[in-house]
Amino acid sequence: VEDGDFVFHASFAKPLQDVARQPRTGGVPARVDDAASASIGRRYARNDELGTPFAITVDFQTADDGTVTLRERDTTKQIRASIEEIVELVKCLVNGSTA
Repeated sequence: VEDGDFVFHASFAKPLQDVARQPRTGGVPARVDDAASASIGRRYARNDELGTPFAITVDFQTADDGTVTLRERDTTKQIRASIEEIVELVKCLVNGSTA
């Protein structure tokens, strides 16, 4: 979603909290990039430059079906799955496990 105002959409509040909280609970650092004026492409580019290995994107589809997009920095590949599945995958990747 290229609309920079989507971060402030009321239907994103809970998914954003879940996506930020769940990895932290599992010992994985996470933060919300709330640069509302930047497009998703610019956010990805900025985080790539910072060395952020994974990005989880909450968008309007998240509000509809509870899925988010996970983007891997080095390959730029993306997958879409439930918040719980993506958070668990990120925890495994960061901790070097395959569980």
